[in-house]
Parts: sequence; C-alpha cells; structure tokens
Amino acid sequence: MTPDKQKRLDRILSDALGLVPVEYGHRPWYRWMWSGELTFPIRRDAFDFKKNGAGIFVPQVGGYHSEPQLDGEDRWVVAQWKKPPFPTEWRRKFGHNTPYPGNGRYYATAIMCKLGEEPDEAVTQELAFRLKREVEKPVAVVLAEWEEGRKQKAKRIDARADARLDEHFSDYGFHEIGKRGGDTSFGGI
Repeated sequence: MTPDKQKRLDRILSDALGLVPVEYGHRPWYRWMWSGELTFPIRRDAFDFKKNGAGIFVPQVGGYHSEPQLDGEDRWVVAQWKKPPFPTEWRRKFGHNTPYPGNGRYYATAIMCKLGEEPDEAVTQELAFRLKREVEKPVAVVLAEWEEGRKQKAKRIDARADARLDEHFSDYGFHEIGKRGGDTSFGGI
C-alpha cells in the first residue's frame, strides 16, 4: 500500500471515529497499520542471554528489545491508539532504559486483512460505519448484550448436558430436581 493510500484510508477512519487528544499528537484513534510495525517493548532481565563474538552466552541485563504484537506472517491490521500509562507505572514495568511512549501507542485489534490483501476505500468505509456503531454504544447496552450472550451460552451448555444425560438415563422427570415420575421424592421416606 502506498503512503498516500494509507493516509486516505486512515482519514476515512478518523472522520468517522475521531482523533486522539491534541496533547498526544492528534492522530486517528483507529488506523491501518502493517502488523510488523506493531511491537511491544520487552524488558531484558538477567535471564536473557546472547552469544558474544567468542561464542560465550553473556547475560543481557537492562535495556529492552521489541517483540511483534502478532505472531505469524505480516498483514494489514486495524490498530487502536491507547493512552500511555503513568510514567511511574511504566518505569516499574519496563525500567529506565525503555523509552516511555509519551504520545501513547497503537495496538493491534482483531480486525485484519487476509494474507496478501490490502484494504480499500469501500472496505474501510464499511468498517468505519460498524466500528462507530460499536464505539458509540452506551455502557448499559454493552453490558446487557454481554449478559444476554452469557445467558445464551449457559442455555446451550445446559441443552448439550441434557442431551447427553437423556441418552443414558430413562426419563422420569430427571430434569427436575426432587421429582421422579411426577411425584416428589423425600429422600428415603
């Protein structure tokens, strides 16, 4: 993808979903990125070793190295900008040698192109529409959808368990605890 095309596609996303606050660089909240560019800083501890010129493994203390956010082959992904953590928290996690991301950083989402494919304007327009609809949902709606999904999953699990039990037991009101053949059982009375 050419830089101009990427700017056009990112503009579609930023027009629909907005820009990050000015103090963090006024960039798009969501943008297309090549997955190889998205990395995590990993702090080097005394347990990291590297072979020196003489072939001896030497501990690599301090500093950091970058690991890709996504494993596998590189592809185009939609990345979401995240605000940087507090500097004290960053130093505690990554030490003083890892550069602090003062302007935040982008993280890969689950939205990615198939290998070898590039996004285009039509796909980005549809994606921006759907992302905007998801981002603008009130918290109460998101929680209600989550709760409904949880209930539906529980019903599916119960139905599978009932089907397995029905295969092995005769049907004497097995699904109603304390019921047997339409009568209440009183535990040995």
